[in-house]
Amino acid sequence: MFESIISPLKGSLTICESPVQQGNLTGIPRRVRDNCAELYNLVQRWNVLQIQGYGLLREITGVQQERMNANEADDGSNDRQTFSTGLQQKCDALLRVVSDLSSINAKMRLSTAQFESLVSLNALESSFDRHESGDSCATDTNATLPVFHTWTLSDYADTSRSLSAAYDRDLQLKTDVADAAAHVRSSDAAFFILAAWSHQPHLDDRLQLQLEAMLTESGHRYKLNK
Repeated sequence: MFESIISPLKGSLTICESPVQQGNLTGIPRRVRDNCAELYNLVQRWNVLQIQGYGLLREITGVQQERMNANEADDGSNDRQTFSTGLQQKCDALLRVVSDLSSINAKMRLSTAQFESLVSLNALESSFDRHESGDSCATDTNATLPVFHTWTLSDYADTSRSLSAAYDRDLQLKTDVADAAAHVRSSDAAFFILAAWSHQPHLDDRLQLQLEAMLTESGHRYKLNK
């Protein structure tokens, strides 16, 4: 039942010619385009791991349910044996998924840092241009110029920052779920951790719209491989 609320866009993204800027992109536009593709592909990898983790959680809660049923039939003497023969391996696999998610989240933060560095570079170039022209009071028009359609560099940086922060919060939730998975003691608790992992409350529709807007603005939206 939870699979229906897992995830967004499908496919992978490749770098190709912009419908707005013709020819081979260089400099800041090229770096923006590459960074948008990187963010999209990181989200796709996250979605794959999200589904893998949910499958592992279902197996873990299944083993837990069997253990709880066995404990109802005796005094709990089989509890340690059940854990050692099945549960430990599944919990270790789930922790590896969380570790992979953490690596993806770190790369998202790196993409955000790269956008922020482009904003700083653009401001530095504008300052240099004003100095060269001798007009130190001139308006910094570069900061408000769109890179492709309507978004400025700051818009890309703000959106990337919002995305990476949301995935950081979801990573923390998944880390807590993975830590608690081996210690479930009731059916209600098992249902709760399944829902917490699958629902991804920090990754809402607004975030998905932001990602799609970024793809559209950078010319990638029409290059999705279906």
